[in-house]
Amino acid sequence: MCIGFAAALIGQLMAFLMIPAGAPIENTSEIAFIQPTVYVAMTTALLLGIVDSVWNTQISALIGRIYPDASNNTAAAFALFKFVQVGVLFLDVSVASAIAFFYSSHLLLHWQVLILAATATVGAFCFIGIERRTRRTPVT
Repeated sequence: MCIGFAAALIGQLMAFLMIPAGAPIENTSEIAFIQPTVYVAMTTALLLGIVDSVWNTQISALIGRIYPDASNNTAAAFALFKFVQVGVLFLDVSVASAIAFFYSSHLLLHWQVLILAATATVGAFCFIGIERRTRRTPVT
């Protein structure tokens, strides 16, 4: 999880340095802090892809640890996770996506990256807390 969190912060920092602050609001030809190149953009995309794969792998491993036996509970837990991940329940995923969709055309990039970094930090700490709690508690 630490590798994924570090990759998230580095990827967000690279996007922050490469994309001008006003780019989400208006068309711009100004240069941000660094000159955008294909290599920097592809490295940023690679890091954010690593974040996605680490997150999904860690969540699957955590569900497997909480429900270790090959029972119906394990299948139900994975099914429920995928159901919520897609956003069908109109809770976590879809509401957060709708809020981000709304503010993305009103906030400068710096604020969007700050929101993303803050939620990534909160998510990483929550995941670490749940992981530690499941390691201490015997699984029945």
